[in-house]
Amino acid sequence: MTIITIRTNQILLDRAMKQYLMKNCGFTSIDLKAYGLKPLPPRMDTTVGNLKPEKIANIDRAYKTSSQSNLPIPQVNRVTESYYSVQDGRHRIVMAICNRVATLKVDVLNHVSSRSRSKSKSRSKSRSKSRSKSKTRSRSRS
Repeated sequence: MTIITIRTNQILLDRAMKQYLMKNCGFTSIDLKAYGLKPLPPRMDTTVGNLKPEKIANIDRAYKTSSQSNLPIPQVNRVTESYYSVQDGRHRIVMAICNRVATLKVDVLNHVSSRSRSKSKSRSKSRSKSRSKSKTRSRSRS
């Protein structure tokens, strides 16, 4: 469990989050881009259904009474070095964006180490080199 502070525009939005922001918070596609908000890649977006109005109402009440700091910290997964997907807390994050909150405290559940990334990149480079060599060999045999 690692709690860090991130910018709200580092959260990748799933379909339901984007839809709520556009329908209820006055955002357009252009506004979302200008705010720096990006969609979750389709292969990672497993959203089912919409955000629950009763949860939104409770969180909205917390913002109106300035007690949003009492809400649980959202849990996220690191997707890249700079972007996160929401594991738990979509409603809280959407309401933070609606209220133009610039930064959020989040609990990062997984960590992408730069060391493991560089290893996987070098492995894929060496694999692609060996593949291209074998293709070249098989062509020359024909």
